[in-house]
Amino acid sequence: MQLASLDFLLFFFPVMILVGLCLRGRYRSFACGIGGLVYCALQGISVLLPMLLAVFGVRLLLSMMSEPDITHRRRRSLSVIGWLWLLGVVFLSRFWHGSVPLPLALCMMLLIELLLIYSESHKQRQPLMPFGIYFGYCFGLMRLWAGPVLTFAQYEYIIETCQCSVMRLGKGMGAFVRGLAKLVLLAMPAAEVSYLLTEKASAHTLPMLGAVLGLVTMFFAIRYGLGGMAQMGYGMAYMLGYHYPEEMPFHYNAESCRGSWERLWGSAAQWAKRVFHTHMPSLHRGVRLAAFGVTAGLLFGRGWNGLLWGMLLALLFWAEPMVHRLLGGKIPSAVCRAAAVCLMLCSIGVLYAATFGGAVDYVLALAGANGFWWGGEVLYLLKTNWASLLGCVLLLFPLRTKLKQAAAGNSLLGWLSVPIVPVAEALLLIVCMGTLLVS
Repeated sequence: MQLASLDFLLFFFPVMILVGLCLRGRYRSFACGIGGLVYCALQGISVLLPMLLAVFGVRLLLSMMSEPDITHRRRRSLSVIGWLWLLGVVFLSRFWHGSVPLPLALCMMLLIELLLIYSESHKQRQPLMPFGIYFGYCFGLMRLWAGPVLTFAQYEYIIETCQCSVMRLGKGMGAFVRGLAKLVLLAMPAAEVSYLLTEKASAHTLPMLGAVLGLVTMFFAIRYGLGGMAQMGYGMAYMLGYHYPEEMPFHYNAESCRGSWERLWGSAAQWAKRVFHTHMPSLHRGVRLAAFGVTAGLLFGRGWNGLLWGMLLALLFWAEPMVHRLLGGKIPSAVCRAAAVCLMLCSIGVLYAATFGGAVDYVLALAGANGFWWGGEVLYLLKTNWASLLGCVLLLFPLRTKLKQAAAGNSLLGWLSVPIVPVAEALLLIVCMGTLLVS
Protein backbone atom coordinates (compact mmCIF):
# COMPACT_ATOMS: atom_id res chain seq x y z
CA MET A 1 0.00 0.00 0.00
CA GLN A 2 1.40 3.34 -1.08
CA LEU A 3 0.79 6.63 0.70
CA ALA A 4 -0.69 8.20 -2.44
CA SER A 5 -3.26 5.49 -3.15
CA LEU A 6 -7.01 5.04 -2.94
CA ASP A 7 -6.54 2.11 -0.53
CA PHE A 8 -4.83 4.42 1.92
CA LEU A 9 -7.32 7.27 1.52
CA LEU A 10 -10.51 5.20 1.61
CA PHE A 11 -9.64 2.56 4.20
CA PHE A 12 -6.43 2.97 6.20
CA PHE A 13 -6.63 6.72 6.86
CA PRO A 14 -10.25 6.89 8.14
CA VAL A 15 -9.80 3.78 10.31
CA MET A 16 -6.71 5.23 11.99
CA ILE A 17 -8.44 8.57 12.61
CA LEU A 18 -11.52 6.92 14.15
CA VAL A 19 -9.44 4.60 16.34
CA GLY A 20 -7.18 7.43 17.44
CA LEU A 21 -10.08 9.72 18.36
CA CYS A 22 -11.68 6.97 20.44
CA LEU A 23 -8.55 6.46 22.56
CA ARG A 24 -6.94 8.70 25.16
CA GLY A 25 -3.47 9.43 26.48
CA ARG A 26 -0.74 6.81 26.10
CA TYR A 27 -3.15 4.40 24.45
CA ARG A 28 -3.45 6.74 21.46
CA SER A 29 0.31 6.98 20.97
CA PHE A 30 0.58 3.19 21.25
CA ALA A 31 -2.22 2.84 18.69
CA CYS A 32 -0.25 5.13 16.36
CA GLY A 33 2.70 2.78 16.83
CA ILE A 34 0.50 -0.20 15.95
CA GLY A 35 -0.69 1.74 12.90
CA GLY A 36 2.91 2.34 11.86
CA LEU A 37 3.67 -1.36 12.25
CA VAL A 38 0.64 -2.26 10.09
CA TYR A 39 1.65 0.39 7.53
CA CYS A 40 5.13 -1.16 7.26
CA ALA A 41 3.61 -4.64 7.00
CA LEU A 42 1.42 -3.48 4.11
CA GLN A 43 4.58 -2.28 2.33
CA GLY A 44 5.82 -5.86 2.32
CA ILE A 45 8.10 -8.15 4.31
CA SER A 46 11.16 -6.43 2.83
CA VAL A 47 10.17 -3.27 4.74
CA LEU A 48 8.69 -4.85 7.86
CA LEU A 49 11.51 -7.31 8.69
CA PRO A 50 14.37 -4.74 8.71
CA MET A 51 12.20 -2.41 10.83
CA LEU A 52 11.56 -5.17 13.39
CA LEU A 53 15.21 -6.21 13.47
CA ALA A 54 16.38 -2.62 13.99
CA VAL A 55 13.81 -1.64 16.63
CA PHE A 56 13.89 -4.80 18.78
CA GLY A 57 17.64 -5.36 18.39
CA VAL A 58 18.39 -1.86 19.68
CA ARG A 59 15.77 -2.28 22.42
CA LEU A 60 17.67 -5.31 23.72
CA LEU A 61 20.96 -3.40 23.69
CA LEU A 62 19.41 -0.38 25.43
CA SER A 63 18.07 -2.61 28.19
CA MET A 64 21.59 -3.98 28.72
CA MET A 65 23.11 -0.48 28.63
CA SER A 66 20.69 0.78 31.32
CA GLU A 67 21.67 -1.83 33.92
CA PRO A 68 22.77 -0.18 37.20
CA ASP A 69 26.16 -1.94 37.51
CA ILE A 70 27.32 -1.59 33.91
CA THR A 71 30.73 -0.05 33.27
CA HIS A 72 31.46 2.74 30.86
CA ARG A 73 33.62 0.46 28.72
CA ARG A 74 30.88 -2.16 28.40
CA ARG A 75 28.34 0.55 27.59
CA ARG A 76 30.50 1.85 24.75
CA SER A 77 31.06 -1.69 23.47
CA LEU A 78 27.31 -2.31 23.38
CA SER A 79 26.86 0.97 21.55
CA VAL A 80 29.37 -0.10 18.88
CA ILE A 81 27.54 -3.44 18.57
CA GLY A 82 24.31 -1.50 18.07
CA TRP A 83 25.82 0.61 15.27
CA LEU A 84 27.14 -2.52 13.55
CA TRP A 85 23.72 -4.14 13.94
CA LEU A 86 22.02 -1.17 12.30
CA LEU A 87 24.63 -1.19 9.52
CA GLY A 88 23.80 -4.84 8.87
CA VAL A 89 20.09 -3.98 8.70
CA VAL A 90 20.89 -1.23 6.17
CA PHE A 91 22.82 -3.70 4.01
CA LEU A 92 19.91 -6.16 4.23
CA SER A 93 17.47 -3.49 3.13
CA ARG A 94 19.74 -2.41 0.28
CA PHE A 95 20.01 -6.03 -0.82
CA TRP A 96 16.22 -6.14 -1.14
CA HIS A 97 15.47 -2.64 -2.48
CA GLY A 98 18.73 -1.15 -3.71
CA SER A 99 18.00 1.67 -1.26
CA VAL A 100 16.65 2.17 2.25
CA PRO A 101 12.87 2.78 2.45
CA LEU A 102 12.05 6.12 4.02
CA PRO A 103 10.29 4.65 7.13
CA LEU A 104 13.38 2.57 7.90
CA ALA A 105 15.74 5.50 7.26
CA LEU A 106 13.81 7.71 9.71
CA CYS A 107 13.68 4.94 12.30
CA MET A 108 17.44 4.43 11.91
CA MET A 109 18.05 8.09 12.66
CA LEU A 110 16.08 7.81 15.91
CA LEU A 111 17.90 4.63 16.97
CA ILE A 112 21.35 6.06 16.19
CA GLU A 113 20.67 9.03 18.45
CA LEU A 114 19.33 6.81 21.23
CA LEU A 115 22.48 4.66 21.13
CA LEU A 116 24.65 7.77 21.37
CA ILE A 117 22.67 9.14 24.30
CA TYR A 118 22.85 5.87 26.25
CA SER A 119 26.58 5.46 25.56
CA GLU A 120 27.70 8.89 26.79
CA SER A 121 29.87 8.70 29.87
CA HIS A 122 29.67 12.29 31.14
CA LYS A 123 25.97 11.91 31.91
CA GLN A 124 24.19 9.83 34.51
CA ARG A 125 22.87 6.40 33.68
CA GLN A 126 19.83 6.65 31.43
CA PRO A 127 16.77 4.79 32.75
CA LEU A 128 15.16 2.41 30.28
CA MET A 129 12.05 3.96 28.76
CA PRO A 130 8.79 1.97 28.97
CA PHE A 131 8.27 -0.34 26.03
CA GLY A 132 4.98 1.26 24.98
CA ILE A 133 6.55 4.71 24.69
CA TYR A 134 9.61 3.31 22.90
CA PHE A 135 7.38 1.40 20.49
CA GLY A 136 5.30 4.50 19.69
CA TYR A 137 8.46 6.58 19.30
CA CYS A 138 9.98 4.21 16.72
CA PHE A 139 6.81 3.20 14.85
CA GLY A 140 4.85 6.46 15.14
CA LEU A 141 2.64 6.33 12.06
CA MET A 142 2.53 10.01 11.08
CA ARG A 143 6.35 10.36 11.25
CA LEU A 144 7.17 7.31 9.14
CA TRP A 145 6.41 9.19 5.91
CA ALA A 146 8.83 12.12 6.03
CA GLY A 147 9.45 13.12 9.63
CA PRO A 148 9.90 15.21 11.62
CA VAL A 149 12.88 13.54 13.27
CA LEU A 150 12.18 14.26 16.93
CA THR A 151 14.31 13.76 19.99
CA PHE A 152 12.79 11.55 22.63
CA ALA A 153 12.24 14.59 24.88
CA GLN A 154 10.36 16.37 22.09
CA TYR A 155 8.25 13.28 21.46
CA GLU A 156 7.33 12.94 25.14
CA TYR A 157 6.33 16.59 25.36
CA ILE A 158 4.14 16.31 22.24
CA ILE A 159 2.26 13.23 23.43
CA GLU A 160 1.82 14.69 26.93
CA THR A 161 0.32 17.93 25.57
CA CYS A 162 -2.03 16.11 23.17
CA GLN A 163 -5.39 17.87 22.96
CA CYS A 164 -8.19 17.17 20.48
CA SER A 165 -10.80 19.68 19.35
CA VAL A 166 -13.16 20.25 16.46
CA MET A 167 -11.02 23.17 15.29
CA ARG A 168 -7.87 21.03 15.28
CA LEU A 169 -9.73 18.32 13.41
CA GLY A 170 -10.70 20.74 10.66
CA LYS A 171 -7.28 22.40 10.40
CA GLY A 172 -5.55 19.04 10.41
CA MET A 173 -7.77 17.77 7.62
CA GLY A 174 -6.98 20.87 5.56
CA ALA A 175 -3.23 20.38 6.02
CA PHE A 176 -3.59 16.70 5.13
CA VAL A 177 -5.41 17.50 1.88
CA ARG A 178 -2.89 20.18 0.89
CA GLY A 179 -0.04 17.76 1.51
CA LEU A 180 -1.79 15.10 -0.55
CA ALA A 181 -2.23 17.61 -3.39
CA LYS A 182 1.51 18.43 -3.33
CA LEU A 183 2.35 14.76 -3.49
CA VAL A 184 -0.16 13.71 -6.17
CA LEU A 185 -0.45 16.80 -8.37
CA LEU A 186 3.11 18.17 -8.14
CA ALA A 187 5.67 15.63 -6.93
CA MET A 188 4.43 12.60 -8.88
CA PRO A 189 4.36 14.35 -12.31
CA ALA A 190 7.78 15.93 -11.62
CA ALA A 191 9.16 12.51 -10.67
CA GLU A 192 7.77 11.01 -13.87
CA VAL A 193 9.42 13.72 -15.98
CA SER A 194 12.70 13.23 -14.09
CA TYR A 195 12.61 9.48 -14.68
CA LEU A 196 12.05 9.90 -18.42
CA LEU A 197 14.88 12.44 -18.68
CA THR A 198 17.31 10.20 -16.79
CA GLU A 199 16.38 7.37 -19.14
CA LYS A 200 17.22 9.64 -22.09
CA ALA A 201 20.53 10.54 -20.45
CA SER A 202 21.40 6.84 -20.10
CA ALA A 203 20.55 6.39 -23.79
CA HIS A 204 22.85 9.36 -24.63
CA THR A 205 20.03 11.32 -26.29
CA LEU A 206 19.46 14.03 -23.65
CA PRO A 207 20.71 17.52 -24.65
CA MET A 208 22.15 20.01 -22.19
CA LEU A 209 18.99 22.11 -21.75
CA GLY A 210 16.97 18.95 -21.19
CA ALA A 211 19.46 17.88 -18.50
CA VAL A 212 19.12 21.28 -16.79
CA LEU A 213 15.33 20.87 -16.90
CA GLY A 214 15.80 17.43 -15.35
CA LEU A 215 17.71 18.88 -12.39
CA VAL A 216 14.86 21.32 -11.75
CA THR A 217 12.21 18.59 -11.94
CA MET A 218 14.30 16.39 -9.60
CA PHE A 219 14.34 19.23 -7.10
CA PHE A 220 10.57 19.60 -7.43
CA ALA A 221 10.05 15.85 -7.00
CA ILE A 222 12.15 15.72 -3.83
CA ARG A 223 10.89 18.96 -2.31
CA TYR A 224 7.19 18.44 -2.92
CA GLY A 225 7.44 14.71 -2.33
CA LEU A 226 9.01 15.11 1.11
CA GLY A 227 7.02 18.28 1.82
CA GLY A 228 3.72 16.71 0.81
CA MET A 229 4.28 13.57 2.85
CA ALA A 230 5.44 15.59 5.86
CA GLN A 231 2.38 17.85 5.61
CA MET A 232 0.09 14.81 5.38
CA GLY A 233 1.69 13.45 8.55
CA TYR A 234 1.46 16.84 10.26
CA GLY A 235 -2.22 17.17 9.34
CA MET A 236 -3.12 13.65 10.44
CA ALA A 237 -1.27 14.15 13.74
CA TYR A 238 -3.01 17.50 14.30
CA MET A 239 -6.38 15.82 13.80
CA LEU A 240 -5.47 13.46 16.66
CA GLY A 241 -4.25 16.31 18.88
CA TYR A 242 -0.47 16.11 18.31
CA HIS A 243 1.24 19.35 17.29
CA TYR A 244 4.33 18.38 15.30
CA PRO A 245 6.72 21.12 14.13
CA GLU A 246 6.43 22.20 10.51
CA GLU A 247 8.92 20.30 8.34
CA MET A 248 9.39 22.37 5.19
CA PRO A 249 9.87 26.16 5.33
CA PHE A 250 8.57 28.40 2.57
CA HIS A 251 11.90 30.15 2.01
CA TYR A 252 14.29 27.58 0.58
CA ASN A 253 17.04 29.77 -0.88
CA ALA A 254 20.18 30.40 1.16
CA GLU A 255 23.68 31.82 0.73
CA SER A 256 25.41 28.49 1.32
CA CYS A 257 24.98 24.81 0.53
CA ARG A 258 24.64 24.07 4.23
CA GLY A 259 21.82 26.60 4.49
CA SER A 260 20.10 25.09 1.44
CA TRP A 261 20.36 21.63 2.98
CA GLU A 262 18.94 22.85 6.28
CA ARG A 263 15.97 24.45 4.53
CA LEU A 264 15.31 21.51 2.24
CA TRP A 265 14.72 19.13 5.17
CA GLY A 266 14.96 20.99 8.46
CA SER A 267 14.58 18.24 11.06
CA ALA A 268 17.09 15.94 9.31
CA ALA A 269 19.63 18.79 9.36
CA GLN A 270 18.92 19.36 13.07
CA TRP A 271 19.38 15.64 13.69
CA ALA A 272 22.75 15.74 11.90
CA LYS A 273 23.84 18.66 14.09
CA ARG A 274 22.84 16.81 17.26
CA VAL A 275 24.52 13.55 16.27
CA PHE A 276 27.72 14.75 14.58
CA HIS A 277 28.36 17.95 16.55
CA THR A 278 26.71 17.68 19.96
CA HIS A 279 27.43 13.99 20.58
CA MET A 280 30.81 13.88 18.79
CA PRO A 281 32.55 17.11 19.82
CA SER A 282 35.98 15.50 20.29
CA LEU A 283 36.26 14.28 16.70
CA HIS A 284 38.02 16.36 14.06
CA ARG A 285 35.70 18.42 11.87
CA GLY A 286 36.73 16.53 8.75
CA VAL A 287 36.05 13.16 10.41
CA ARG A 288 32.60 14.32 11.54
CA LEU A 289 31.75 15.56 8.04
CA ALA A 290 32.97 12.28 6.51
CA ALA A 291 30.83 10.31 8.96
CA PHE A 292 27.87 12.51 8.06
CA GLY A 293 28.45 11.95 4.33
CA VAL A 294 28.65 8.16 4.69
CA THR A 295 25.56 8.03 6.93
CA ALA A 296 23.49 10.27 4.65
CA GLY A 297 24.61 8.33 1.57
CA LEU A 298 23.71 4.97 3.09
CA LEU A 299 20.30 6.09 4.38
CA PHE A 300 19.06 8.29 1.53
CA GLY A 301 21.00 7.40 -1.60
CA ARG A 302 19.62 5.31 -4.45
CA GLY A 303 21.95 2.37 -4.94
CA TRP A 304 25.58 2.66 -3.92
CA ASN A 305 25.71 5.86 -5.91
CA GLY A 306 24.26 7.52 -2.80
CA LEU A 307 27.64 7.26 -1.10
CA LEU A 308 29.06 9.50 -3.82
CA TRP A 309 26.28 12.01 -3.18
CA GLY A 310 26.86 11.94 0.57
CA MET A 311 30.60 12.48 0.26
CA LEU A 312 30.09 15.30 -2.27
CA LEU A 313 27.68 16.96 0.16
CA ALA A 314 30.19 16.61 3.00
CA LEU A 315 32.93 18.01 0.74
CA LEU A 316 30.80 21.08 -0.05
CA PHE A 317 30.18 21.68 3.67
CA TRP A 318 33.91 21.33 4.40
CA ALA A 319 35.05 23.63 1.57
CA GLU A 320 32.56 26.47 1.97
CA PRO A 321 34.10 28.14 5.06
CA MET A 322 37.57 27.90 3.52
CA VAL A 323 36.42 29.56 0.30
CA HIS A 324 34.74 32.37 2.25
CA ARG A 325 37.91 32.93 4.30
CA LEU A 326 40.11 32.97 1.19
CA LEU A 327 37.89 35.52 -0.53
CA GLY A 328 37.52 37.60 2.59
CA GLY A 329 33.72 37.53 2.54
CA LYS A 330 33.60 39.90 -0.44
CA ILE A 331 31.33 37.73 -2.59
CA PRO A 332 27.99 39.44 -3.35
CA SER A 333 24.96 37.83 -1.75
CA ALA A 334 23.29 37.19 -5.11
CA VAL A 335 26.35 35.30 -6.35
CA CYS A 336 26.45 33.18 -3.19
CA ARG A 337 22.77 32.30 -3.55
CA ALA A 338 23.16 31.41 -7.23
CA ALA A 339 26.22 29.26 -6.55
CA ALA A 340 24.47 27.45 -3.67
CA VAL A 341 21.44 26.72 -5.86
CA CYS A 342 23.60 25.40 -8.74
CA LEU A 343 25.73 23.20 -6.48
CA MET A 344 22.72 21.76 -4.64
CA LEU A 345 20.91 21.05 -7.92
CA CYS A 346 23.98 19.22 -9.24
CA SER A 347 24.22 17.19 -6.03
CA ILE A 348 20.53 16.28 -6.37
CA GLY A 349 21.30 15.05 -9.90
CA VAL A 350 23.91 12.68 -8.44
CA LEU A 351 21.48 11.56 -5.71
CA TYR A 352 18.66 10.86 -8.16
CA ALA A 353 20.74 8.59 -10.40
CA ALA A 354 20.30 4.92 -9.51
CA THR A 355 23.85 3.92 -10.49
CA PHE A 356 27.27 5.50 -10.81
CA GLY A 357 27.10 5.01 -14.58
CA GLY A 358 23.77 6.83 -14.65
CA ALA A 359 25.30 9.76 -12.76
CA VAL A 360 28.22 9.91 -15.23
CA ASP A 361 25.81 9.85 -18.18
CA TYR A 362 23.84 12.71 -16.68
CA VAL A 363 26.97 14.77 -16.04
CA LEU A 364 27.99 14.24 -19.67
CA ALA A 365 24.54 15.40 -20.78
CA LEU A 366 24.94 18.54 -18.63
CA ALA A 367 28.31 19.15 -20.30
CA GLY A 368 26.66 19.10 -23.73
CA ALA A 369 27.94 15.72 -24.92
CA ASN A 370 24.53 14.99 -26.49
CA GLY A 371 23.89 18.44 -27.94
CA PHE A 372 22.59 21.66 -26.46
CA TRP A 373 19.03 22.45 -27.57
CA TRP A 374 16.15 20.24 -26.47
CA GLY A 375 14.38 18.19 -29.10
CA GLY A 376 10.80 17.17 -29.74
CA GLU A 377 10.58 14.62 -26.88
CA VAL A 378 11.60 17.14 -24.23
CA LEU A 379 9.19 19.72 -25.65
CA TYR A 380 6.43 17.09 -25.56
CA LEU A 381 7.16 16.46 -21.86
CA LEU A 382 6.89 20.20 -21.21
CA LYS A 383 3.61 20.48 -23.11
CA THR A 384 1.99 17.53 -21.32
CA ASN A 385 3.19 18.51 -17.82
CA TRP A 386 3.21 22.31 -18.00
CA ALA A 387 0.39 22.74 -15.46
CA SER A 388 2.07 20.70 -12.71
CA LEU A 389 5.48 22.27 -13.37
CA LEU A 390 3.95 25.75 -13.28
CA GLY A 391 2.31 24.87 -9.97
CA CYS A 392 5.71 23.74 -8.63
CA VAL A 393 7.21 27.10 -9.57
CA LEU A 394 4.34 29.14 -8.09
CA LEU A 395 4.43 27.31 -4.77
CA LEU A 396 8.08 28.23 -4.34
CA PHE A 397 6.65 31.59 -3.27
CA PRO A 398 4.74 31.89 0.03
CA LEU A 399 1.38 32.44 -1.66
CA ARG A 400 -0.66 31.00 1.21
CA THR A 401 1.04 33.31 3.72
CA LYS A 402 0.40 36.33 1.51
CA LEU A 403 -3.27 35.40 1.14
CA LYS A 404 -3.63 35.01 4.90
CA GLN A 405 -2.08 38.42 5.46
CA ALA A 406 -4.40 39.98 2.89
CA ALA A 407 -7.44 38.31 4.47
CA ALA A 408 -6.37 39.46 7.94
CA GLY A 409 -6.18 43.07 6.78
CA ASN A 410 -9.50 43.05 4.93
CA SER A 411 -12.73 42.10 6.69
CA LEU A 412 -14.49 41.17 3.44
CA LEU A 413 -11.70 38.81 2.39
CA GLY A 414 -11.67 37.37 5.89
CA TRP A 415 -15.39 36.55 5.69
CA LEU A 416 -15.06 35.12 2.18
CA SER A 417 -12.17 32.86 3.18
CA VAL A 418 -14.38 31.03 5.69
CA PRO A 419 -16.47 29.21 3.03
CA ILE A 420 -13.94 29.37 0.18
CA VAL A 421 -11.05 27.58 1.94
CA PRO A 422 -12.91 24.36 2.86
CA VAL A 423 -14.60 24.26 -0.56
CA ALA A 424 -11.22 24.63 -2.29
CA GLU A 425 -9.73 21.88 -0.11
CA ALA A 426 -12.67 19.59 -0.88
CA LEU A 427 -12.14 20.21 -4.60
CA LEU A 428 -8.44 19.45 -4.18
CA LEU A 429 -9.29 16.15 -2.52
CA ILE A 430 -11.66 15.23 -5.35
CA VAL A 431 -9.05 16.10 -7.98
CA CYS A 432 -6.40 14.03 -6.16
CA MET A 433 -8.68 11.02 -5.89
CA GLY A 434 -9.63 11.35 -9.55
CA THR A 435 -5.96 11.52 -10.52
CA LEU A 436 -5.16 8.40 -8.50
CA LEU A 437 -8.17 6.62 -9.99
CA VAL A 438 -7.09 7.16 -13.60
CA SER A 439 -3.36 6.64 -13.02
